Order: sequence, then structure tokens, then C-alpha cells
Amino acid sequence: GTLIFLRVLEGLSSSCIYPSLHAIWSIWAPKTDKSKLATFTFSGGYIGTFVTMLFGGVIAANSSWEWIFYISGLLALAWTIVWFYVATDSPSTHPTISHEEAKYIEDNMDQAISRKQTIPWKDILTSLPVWAIIAAHFGTNWAIYTMFTELPTFLVKSLGFRVDTAGVLAALPWLPVAISVYGAGFVSDK
Repeated sequence: GTLIFLRVLEGLSSSCIYPSLHAIWSIWAPKTDKSKLATFTFSGGYIGTFVTMLFGGVIAANSSWEWIFYISGLLALAWTIVWFYVATDSPSTHPTISHEEAKYIEDNMDQAISRKQTIPWKDILTSLPVWAIIAAHFGTNWAIYTMFTELPTFLVKSLGFRVDTAGVLAALPWLPVAISVYGAGFVSDK
């Protein structure tokens, strides 16, 4: 019960990440580069999975599985500190960006909507295409998390690979995923 509660809590606390990334890029990215920059950010999640799987097996084989979480947590903490140091609300308030670069970004952004819009929640929640997207997203995540959590175990217990080798093999699918996600941004910006 505790593990499920903690997993639900983690999901709720991280649910704002992807919408927040879109909000950040809406302020920081010129309109011609938004998809490239957004997919670069999203591909970082898959690169993180690749690196974690790649080194996770080696760490588990040479010490204990707990160290995977300790090291991941320390890296996340380090990234958070860097983020708080370098991130600002807009290009014009960033301490190291040049005035010319900030002006270029701000001059090439989509125009903000100045009036408050009413969100048509009923139309959204009764839309079949919206529910199709939700179902597809659920199915995709189910497959991704199943592969992420079960592939290393399958490689070790069913196929007899060593833990470090299983980590390397389990990492391999995530690299082409990261590359294809990033590549999709170039197609989208055309």
C-alpha cells in the first residue's frame, strides 16, 4: 500500500512537468524553433533513461541496487540547483543573455492572447478525439513503463544475462527513441 501511495504521489507531483515545459518554451523560443527546442527537452527524458539503464546495471553489479537511486537523486538535486541558478522568467530578465539575443527571441515569438479565455471543459471532456488521445497516451505509457521496469529482469532471469550486460542491453532501445523524438521537432517546425 505504501509503495502505491508513494507512486501516486510522485505521479501527481510530476504531472505539471510537461505542461510547464511548453509554457517555458512559449516564452523562450522563437516561433520557428519551438518544436525543435521542445522535442530536444523531451528527448532528454529518454537520454536520462538510456544513461540510467546503461550505468544502473554496472552500479547494481558492483555495489547494490540502492546506489542507483542515491546517484540518480544526487544528480537530480545537482540539476535542480543549476536550474534555479540559470532559469529566469523571460529572456529580458536573464543575467547572461545579451540584449540583442533577448530582443531577437521576443521579436520572434507568437503574440500572446491578451484577453482571458473561457476553457470549454464540457466540450473537452466529451470529445471522442480527446478520449482517443488519452487512451493512446495511457497505452504508450503502459508499454514504456513495462519495458523500463521489466526488460532488465527478463534479460537476467529468463535469458541468463549478467546484471551489467542486461543494463547495457536494456538501455539500447532508448537511444533511438530519443533521437526520433528530437528529429520529430525538425519535421514539425518545417
